[in-house]
Amino acid sequence: MTNRNRLAAAYHAFLAKHHSVGSIEECATAFLDAYNGRMPATEIPDDLVAIIATTAKKYGVKPEAIRGRQRWTLYLIPRQEAVWLARQVGYAWELIGQAFGRDHATMMSAYRQFEKLLKTDPVLRSQMEPHRKVPAFKADERAKLVAV
Repeated sequence: MTNRNRLAAAYHAFLAKHHSVGSIEECATAFLDAYNGRMPATEIPDDLVAIIATTAKKYGVKPEAIRGRQRWTLYLIPRQEAVWLARQVGYAWELIGQAFGRDHATMMSAYRQFEKLLKTDPVLRSQMEPHRKVPAFKADERAKLVAV
């Protein structure tokens, strides 16, 4: 998508939000989400929102920062953990990428980086071990992963 098309899509998202809500903060968020290719926060599945919010709270950052574009370590590790947890719950790479405003391959890379971190950090590994993939026949157990 060219910059011109991205800008046009963002402008239309801004106008749509402005006409339906009127809040400048929500309009600005809609504009940035559309321009950056992120899925609007209102369209992200509830349990994925819970994963992002729980991870943000654990690390003391805002959920918007985890979904943001910054590549600082302060946000990078929580983002990688949220991607890892989303994948453990069973979300497809494409949906995870849309929720974070990134390509699916970028999310796969974040997942691999977090897997490497788990191999080298025994404390983190012990914290995350209960959240390893749950077999499909234990669907009720999957919901418990989000409640962490």
